[in-house]
Amino acid sequence: MTPAPPNPPQPPGRSRTPTPRRPVTPVPRPLPPRPDRWVDRAIRLLTRTRAEWSAIAAVPMTPDTIYRTFVLPMAALGPIAGTIGTIVSGGERSTLAGTYTLSPVSAVAAGAFDYAFNLGAIWVLALLIDRLAPAFQAHQGRVDALKVAAFGATPYWVGGLLAIVPKLAPVGLLVGAYSLRLYALGLGQLMRAPGERVLSYTLAVGAACLVLVLIASAVLLLVTG
Repeated sequence: MTPAPPNPPQPPGRSRTPTPRRPVTPVPRPLPPRPDRWVDRAIRLLTRTRAEWSAIAAVPMTPDTIYRTFVLPMAALGPIAGTIGTIVSGGERSTLAGTYTLSPVSAVAAGAFDYAFNLGAIWVLALLIDRLAPAFQAHQGRVDALKVAAFGATPYWVGGLLAIVPKLAPVGLLVGAYSLRLYALGLGQLMRAPGERVLSYTLAVGAACLVLVLIASAVLLLVTG
């Protein structure tokens, strides 16, 4: 039997049997958390109000966050729609103070005033909610009060979209009255108002909202008149 020939010598520095390389699987990097879109939050506040108030109560926020991520875009809906509707209709504008005619320049100025007033009114309303809390045995907290004022105004701002047809602007205010339900739930969950005090607390907040709307309509009429 002929012996097997010896293996050929291997070059120095190399192993006899090369080890196959395993493919390196890249580890996916976690995506940064996506900021909550204001449109999604507005829809949830209108369709799943209780659950969304609970989510809002559980998330730490600052006044800057509330304004930047929700109030700034939402407060612009009505003024933009009203400005477009006034210009397209030939200058017609309807408010609680009556119906009148504006020039295109005045319509833009009125829209800018509405927007600025909306931003300031939310801050004033939050202060009132916080100050009124002890009278209704509720919890005091500036940020919680601002959450209630800002997110509770969602129906009012959505109703403002109807101002794109000037004659429907008063109907938009009726749609905005649904904010009272959001305020009632928000005052109960965030301000921790006792159940027997929620209704009276909500009516007080609603009265403050009505006064602010009337002031805005009257001042706008004076400024543009």
